[in-house]
Parts: sequence; C-alpha cells; structure tokens
Amino acid sequence: MEIMTDIENTSKAGDNEKKFRKLFSNKFPDVLKGKKIFTNENPDVSISVDDSIERNGVTILIEIDSGNMAKLIVGQFCLLSQMQEILKNPEKYYFLVVHYYANYKPQRTKNNLSFISKKIDLKLGFNAISLADLEKFLTESNDIDGFINRLRAT
Repeated sequence: MEIMTDIENTSKAGDNEKKFRKLFSNKFPDVLKGKKIFTNENPDVSISVDDSIERNGVTILIEIDSGNMAKLIVGQFCLLSQMQEILKNPEKYYFLVVHYYANYKPQRTKNNLSFISKKIDLKLGFNAISLADLEKFLTESNDIDGFINRLRAT
C-alpha cells in the first residue's frame, strides 16, 4: 500500500482544483466566483470551500474532494451549516462536492450528508457527484441555469 504524504495530497488537491476550474470555465467562462471563507462569532472558527457559483440569489459552495475524504466532507458540511451567514438563510446556499477520487461512489457522501442533516436538523441543501458526472452535466447543459437544474435534479 502506498502512503501519500500531506504535501503530496495538498499538491494533488491543488491540481484537481485547477483542473476543475479549467474544465468548468471552458464551458461557462466567468461563472466561477472563487474560494469562499465563512467565519462565525468566534474568530477562531472558520471554514472554506474551494470555489463557488452565484446565481439567482443562491450561492453554490463547491468542494473538490481529491482523497476519498467522506468523513471530512461531513464535518465541513456541519461547520458550514452552523456559520451565521448560512444559518440565517440556508435556502440561499447549496453545497456541492465533486469527487475526483478514482472509482469513488458519490452516493456514499450523499448518504452520509443525508443522515447527518436529518439527525441534527441541518437545512443546507447538498449534492455529491463524480468527475464523470460533472463532465456529463457540463456536456448536456446549454447554459449555467441548465447545469444547475441538472445538478439539483440528481
């Protein structure tokens, strides 16, 4: 078994974020709004996402998962759900995980997020897709609204 160091994992994650931006921007230029960082009343608590899309009053918070980190994604989702800005208006946000990890089944992440949402009553909407799903949705969508509708329908 090969063990990946933190430096290698960070590099891979950064590469996948760049690949995502290039892939997405080739189809829909000027749509991605970049990384978002959320803080709360405690300045020592913050959480970020890799990229975002702002459309029709909703911000899609995009996390690129490069290392099969479903447990960390659940923690990130819980923290995001408790940030004041999101907590006040969860309908204005949507959490999207794009799994770049080979052969990962996004349904696992959906199941985990669904479980924790119901268990502790979190209101933030979400979805998880694979890189193949992302490519398919981009190909099948004529505009960004079509992409978002396709994303929310799965």
